Amino acid sequence: LGYSDKAEGVFNECGLGGMVADLRQLDATRLATVVRNSLNKRHATKARLAAELPAVLDRASAQMDAIVAAIHSVGA
Repeated sequence: LGYSDKAEGVFNECGLGGMVADLRQLDATRLATVVRNSLNKRHATKARLAAELPAVLDRASAQMDAIVAAIHSVGA
């Protein structure tokens, strides 16, 4: 469940962008359907996250390392 564009971006990083229910756009009936479908797919979603998350974490770590290096280079 999301209420900003950032939520979809974060989920896209894990290959799950289509799983975000935008609370700004869905009425209660459609939201209930999306949530029900998500719950029905939870085992597949868990497996997908297990497969995708290590690469996402590696990219995030590399980005943080690059930020730290850039900060250090400015102070040098």
